[in-house]
Amino acid sequence: MIPAAGKSQVKDNIEFTLFSVYNTQGKYNSQFGNVSYTNNLKLYGTNLGFHLDYKRLLYGKTYLKIGLGYMEFAVDKIDNESGTGNAATTSDSRPINYPSSVFILYSTTRYHYNTLLYHVGVERQFSISHDLHFFAGLDYFYANSLSQKFYIPKIQTYYNTTNQKGLGSFINLNLGVSTHFGNFSLLPALVIPVYKSWKQDIVFYENPNSTVSNWGNGIGISLSISYR
Repeated sequence: MIPAAGKSQVKDNIEFTLFSVYNTQGKYNSQFGNVSYTNNLKLYGTNLGFHLDYKRLLYGKTYLKIGLGYMEFAVDKIDNESGTGNAATTSDSRPINYPSSVFILYSTTRYHYNTLLYHVGVERQFSISHDLHFFAGLDYFYANSLSQKFYIPKIQTYYNTTNQKGLGSFINLNLGVSTHFGNFSLLPALVIPVYKSWKQDIVFYENPNSTVSNWGNGIGISLSISYR
């Protein structure tokens, strides 16, 4: 009689995950319309969200996960260096194409995208004790942007848009532990961003087909609850 082995080999699971990941979202150059200077941008933010997955045992202790979720892709801090040499200036904002009857150049200091997530992942578990496992997982997310929100400090308001488009791809490594409570498992994990590639935004007079790619540069946490 080996009850521990029987419990660990349950093939079908439903898993719900919450996550929070701080990232360097991107470092790139952007030119706003026909202005004569280039914005050298460094963007930082915390992506918050959740996903619900069907989790299937493939073989041994290796699982496949597939599901849907939500992510708020956030730019909470902007480092913007404009111009060159002695004429260079730095700011915490970037110019934005804000519709107005007044001919004023507006800027945003932070902005968020609400996205629908498509998720595929693999996870490998390693036994530590009867009800405790270490696991390592690799997750791929594709984010589809549903709506956007830009804060305009000059007029202290948010500019909301609904440009639905594919935002981009995100790959994360997860390292954590899994502990069992009856038919439930609790899986806290460290999240390490591996790679991200997301599309630029026409609201900044950028080419919406151009991408910003970034390796690593982040850290986060997740908490999953799995039912079998």
